[in-house]
Amino acid sequence: RWYDGNTLTTGALYDNGTKVGIGTNNPSYHLDIQDHTGPATLRVRGGDSYDSLIRFDQESTQQATIGYDNSSSLLKLGNHSAFGNTNHLVIDTAGKVGIGTDAPVYTLDVAGDIGVNQKIYHNGDPNTYLNFLDDRFKINVGGIVYIDCDDSTSAPHNLTINDGSNNIDFIVKGTNNNQ
Repeated sequence: RWYDGNTLTTGALYDNGTKVGIGTNNPSYHLDIQDHTGPATLRVRGGDSYDSLIRFDQESTQQATIGYDNSSSLLKLGNHSAFGNTNHLVIDTAGKVGIGTDAPVYTLDVAGDIGVNQKIYHNGDPNTYLNFLDDRFKINVGGIVYIDCDDSTSAPHNLTINDGSNNIDFIVKGTNNNQ
């Protein structure tokens, strides 16, 4: 902090002419916040009916925004647009995450395509998962491959049910729940 127009003195805020430090007298960045006694917290606070946000620009082009949208009570992350116009990712007050949607219904709600390298697991049950391979899809339940759709070889392609001679019943039911 400046004691007078020319003298830097001790305090919580330091300005060396190009960089500002809060909690440090040797800032390494344009704004450098340090707290060695607890968590360093940056607070962005808007009025009661306004948004609070951090905006990232390159020269005069807005590149990304992260902020709280007061009108929808959503934390939003957007890219290449005005805040709130295109919501790439939102988190609502219940903790539901929306990707491509600003109204998530599920814990994770994706409006669009999802890419998966290989497996989607059932939490708490590592032997139950969907397994995506190149030109192949398997459904594993309890460590057993119940269904294996294989298009990785030349025709005829394979649809295998109960690969491994496991003791399972294959049931087809009609509209009246008949077996």
